[in-house]
Amino acid sequence: MKNIIFEYKFRFIIMTLSVVGITIDEILKAFLIQYIIDSAMLGTIKVFEKACMLALGYHMLMLLLHLFYDTATNSFIRICMESVKIRWMNRIKRKQLYQYDFKECSKYISNFTVDTALIEEDYLKNLILLMRYLITGLASLYLVWSIHCFFVIFIILTFWLPLLINHLCRSKMMMAKLEASQSSAKFTAALKEFLMAFEVSRMYGILDHIYERFKDKNKNVETKRFWSRWLEDTTKSYGGIASLLIWMGTLLLGAYLTLRGVLTVGKTIQVNQLLNNVVNPLYRVSFCLTKMKAADDIFHHIEAGLDQENTSLEGISVRSEELSGFWDAVECKSVGVSIEGRPIFHDVNLRFEKGKKYLLTGESGCGKSTFLRLLLNCYQRYDGKILVDGRELSRVKPESWYELTAVVSQSDFLFHDTLKNNLLLFQTVPDETVYKVMKICRLEKFIESHSAGLEFMIEENGKNISGGERQRICLARALLKNSPVLILDEATSALDSLTAKQIEEAILDMGEITVISVSHKIFPELIERYDEVIRFG
Repeated sequence: MKNIIFEYKFRFIIMTLSVVGITIDEILKAFLIQYIIDSAMLGTIKVFEKACMLALGYHMLMLLLHLFYDTATNSFIRICMESVKIRWMNRIKRKQLYQYDFKECSKYISNFTVDTALIEEDYLKNLILLMRYLITGLASLYLVWSIHCFFVIFIILTFWLPLLINHLCRSKMMMAKLEASQSSAKFTAALKEFLMAFEVSRMYGILDHIYERFKDKNKNVETKRFWSRWLEDTTKSYGGIASLLIWMGTLLLGAYLTLRGVLTVGKTIQVNQLLNNVVNPLYRVSFCLTKMKAADDIFHHIEAGLDQENTSLEGISVRSEELSGFWDAVECKSVGVSIEGRPIFHDVNLRFEKGKKYLLTGESGCGKSTFLRLLLNCYQRYDGKILVDGRELSRVKPESWYELTAVVSQSDFLFHDTLKNNLLLFQTVPDETVYKVMKICRLEKFIESHSAGLEFMIEENGKNISGGERQRICLARALLKNSPVLILDEATSALDSLTAKQIEEAILDMGEITVISVSHKIFPELIERYDEVIRFG
């Protein structure tokens, strides 16, 4: 977190100045109380009127200082939290397909919601409080020393009590915070599972079972949070009691000096007010440090995890070669893949030449989709060689290969955006080309049925359109990319036979594109139009 804070030195300085300004409140308050009480004891209206004017001026000044403090501190927190999220997202963004695991999605969501809230509350807000306590405490201590040194000597002799309590509880608090964070990630995953699998769970009569799993995770997370809060509150209570004992001792010392005539009543109350600024923060400073350390540990734990994910597969091969185009063929030589120790396929020898059309068939589970994902650089570890124009795919920059490929997968995603942006993915393509491709993909009726046309708003992942419309949009998106290699994984599975056949015919008529297609929906009259039908597995 320190690196992020130092990125915004100017904001930090402004925030620090606002904290210094707000400490004036506690200092002036003590002097104002002393002046009012001693003035009242003099018994003159004129002095009292002066005290009232000072009180009014004090409150006007405090309004301005508090406005400055609130603005500066909240602005500082905002920019730091923006930076944390962007920092983590950049780490995820750097992942290649072979490094990204969709199963980790719940963990990432928890990082960006639960953990960021914890970092904001426990680190940044406590950092501001810590600065406030230290500045106010040190300034008050200096002023008390100038009034009478006995008070400072007493505090020096007793200040270790709340610090000791926090020190003894620190490690347990940090562990409890970390366990609560990890449990929150598991709870998020269980909640996501329950909501996303509701339909299938209801249909298969397992909703109660999934519900019980959710209850277990919910109980676990709340138990972890309970112990975290209990440790925090207990530490705070014991620290507060220790500070109360110190405060009571200083109060008795002030009363004794007043009885001896060393201090006036107003002066005694002033000293007591200033000592509140010293004694109360004694346990709070240590408590803030403990919470900040716990939050900082969680921050570094998340960053270390993201960095480890990004570097765990580095060094296997150097991915530095660029592809200027696709001119010849993709060759697979003795290729095999195992996932989590389980062989998916092995010893695959295939050649896909430029401009030719290939159909991959085979039983479900034989590895066809896995093979397509391998061609797309989704796996780093595999047996054999994959050559693109004679270059090993494992050494080619993934972005370089993705520029040459267009993909329609079984899990293609649609963005919450206009139809046009979902089709073009923010590239510039003439409207006539867009409509031509939409005609190929049989989207004319879809456009006609929506008055907004290309500006029709698609909801999150296409939940306001049918499965067939969604698939045709994904097909059109792939064709509009105008890449030399088109990879299709059950690209027409959600379409009726007539529409699927018409689209497949249109794709087979595209002479320059190399097509590698996996499909269970096979039309005998179109089989002969493929350059090669490969029985996979």
